[in-house]
Amino acid sequence: MRKVLLSALFVLLVVLSIRAASPEDLLAAIKSGRSDLVRECHDAGIDPEVNLGAGMTALMAAAVLGRTEIALELTQRGAKAEPANVEGQTALMFASGNGHTGVIELLLGAGARLEATDRRGYTALMFAAGYDRLPAARLLLERGADPGAKTGQGWTALMSAAAGGHREMAILMLERGAPVNLQTTDTGTTALISAAANGHLEVVRELLSAGADPDLRDRQERTAADWARGNGHEEIARLLSTRDRLAGK
Repeated sequence: MRKVLLSALFVLLVVLSIRAASPEDLLAAIKSGRSDLVRECHDAGIDPEVNLGAGMTALMAAAVLGRTEIALELTQRGAKAEPANVEGQTALMFASGNGHTGVIELLLGAGARLEATDRRGYTALMFAAGYDRLPAARLLLERGADPGAKTGQGWTALMSAAAGGHREMAILMLERGAPVNLQTTDTGTTALISAAANGHLEVVRELLSAGADPDLRDRQERTAADWARGNGHEEIARLLSTRDRLAGK
């Protein structure tokens, strides 16, 4: 009888010590980089595509953190590359914006769409360009990403690079054929205006060398030189002025 009671007590203690896995456990496993814990969560019944909040999935979390092994584990257990969060952002966009090329490779192999767009119309390449993730941008371009893709208002990856002052990224986009003189439909800005307004001299020089038109005006009838001068970037304003430009200064 005593052995039976002890055995029953042991079973009860084991049962009480077991806590059902939760989405929070899955997220914690991803953050810690523990593939074994991710497997345990799945074995405990957690859907790999469970909503972790605001439409974020486990695969998106792995993409943000660059957890390639965990991303592979999730896709093998049924996680899809296509879902988007409430902002329309996909795992590929998160991997691209954070520069995780290993995860990008995996996601593309799992069916992620290169030209998927978020609610603003941004592509994965635009995320890479805006955050200056050069290896990620190269990889996306090698896989067929369109350097000339535009949002609904005409914003491009080149504009993202120009606005951020990312010279090498701007050069890459120009080398891959990104149109240099596109204007957005809402404000009329160009890559050159964006670079000049933000004081990015080296990017301005690269854009001019690639044929950027300094005389284009935005919806406020302001040129790149006007924006540079108004924001206190006198060297850029001088470079962009017609007289000094024609003089080769």
